[in-house]
This record gives sequence, structure tokens and C-alpha cells, in this order.
Amino acid sequence: MDSGTPEVTLEMEHWTPSPEAGWVSVKGNVPLMIAEKEVMSEGVLFSMDKKKEKQSLVLKGGALADDGRQGDVKTALEIRTWSPNRNSGKIRLEVNLKSPCVLGISEVTLIKPDGAPVLGRRGWGHSSASDGSSEWHWHYDLEPGEKGKVQVFVSYMSELKLVNVPVEMKFSLSGMVRETSGQ
Repeated sequence: MDSGTPEVTLEMEHWTPSPEAGWVSVKGNVPLMIAEKEVMSEGVLFSMDKKKEKQSLVLKGGALADDGRQGDVKTALEIRTWSPNRNSGKIRLEVNLKSPCVLGISEVTLIKPDGAPVLGRRGWGHSSASDGSSEWHWHYDLEPGEKGKVQVFVSYMSELKLVNVPVEMKFSLSGMVRETSGQ
């Protein structure tokens, strides 16, 4: 799955399993959270001159409660700067977002006071814990002279709904198989 364009892809070869093949069947409903619109948070102002700075950010309508109602979620937004890299001379800037629940985070945007975007993003990552919390990381490689203030905006999904998707499939260690007429 790709966060930019949610899509599930399944591939299979045309083959016939042996008569002794063992199968696993799954039939039922899978709960799936969907969203109807993407919104942008208020900007949070940080100083790139500090090594580490942390602030709270409320994402309005960004969570779905157990009873199905939409609600706000308080997150922690942190920015870290690292010493220049010995080889490239660039400064590593890391933006971290921590949430007590699963969110539909789309993007983070960093804007300088003059309105120019902060360039140099190299990558991002996401992790989830067994307690339901989530964490996102975005990494930037900046020129050595980058200093001053930066405003951080978070794009996320809102108007969330939980839907049940009916699933019926049969698969083995070799992959999923489509039912055919008597074969």
C-alpha cells in the first residue's frame, strides 16, 4: 500500500494446485477506516536554531472514538537538528509526530517566515505500537546556513468512518487462488 494512492495489489500465476494441497479460507467482514476529506492543521512555529523542541498539536476531527464518533486528538510534534554531516556538510532536520491512536497522516509541510517551503526532504517513516499509538518521522538534509524559524503544518484525513468490507478468499503458502469451475 502506498500512502499517496491507497491500493492493494495481488498477483498470481496461472497454475493448478495438487489434489493434496492444503488451503486456508477466510470469510467475514474486515473493519476499515475511511476518510472523506484531507485537512491541514494550524501551523506550529519552531526554531531551527535549537537542537530539540517539542510542542503539542491538536488535530481537529482526526480520530475516531470506539463508539464511532469523530473527535479531536492531541499529538506531540517535535523537531530536532543534528550537527553537519562530515561528508556532505548538510544539517539533518528531523520532524517527529507522535499520536496515542492511529491517524490518517498524509504529509508534513515546513514553511519559512518569508513563505518559502523548506526543501531537502530525503525520506519519511511510520511505526505503530501494540498499544495503538503511532509515530511518523520526516528527514530533511539542509544547507549549513539554514537557521531561523520554521512553521510546521500537518495534512491529515478527517470525516472518518468505519465500514465493514466483506471478504471471502482462499489461499495457501503459494498465494491466493481464484475459484474456478470444478478445477
